[in-house]
Amino acid sequence: MLPENLAEAHNWLTLARQDLRTAEFLLEGGEEYSRSTAFHSQQVVEKALKAYLAFRNQPFPQTHDLAQLRNLCQAIEPEFAYLGADTIVLTTYAVDVRYPGSGSPPTQAEAQQSVEIARQAYDFVASRIPSDS
Repeated sequence: MLPENLAEAHNWLTLARQDLRTAEFLLEGGEEYSRSTAFHSQQVVEKALKAYLAFRNQPFPQTHDLAQLRNLCQAIEPEFAYLGADTIVLTTYAVDVRYPGSGSPPTQAEAQQSVEIARQAYDFVASRIPSDS
């Protein structure tokens, strides 16, 4: 493990953690913020997966596709299968929910579920990356 890989991974994890806090905050605002909550939940998972790939010195595409990123991680560590279909479904929140006319926004329950999925995915990935200390 190269120190610069660990540093890059921690940078990605910091951004993922900030998105998680943002999603949790927005969730408290109710259904009015469900689009933004779901978007930030997707970003948590995307950035966490990219953190793992950076840690393992694996190149990754500039993509929002969580299945593609998860599969890259799973090729390194099969346990990433844990991040199943419920995690991958968050991909739809990367772009679609952010613009008018692109479908109905997630319900409050769906937004809450997206935060729970993001939190679990973040914890799963973060547990595989050594801390700074």
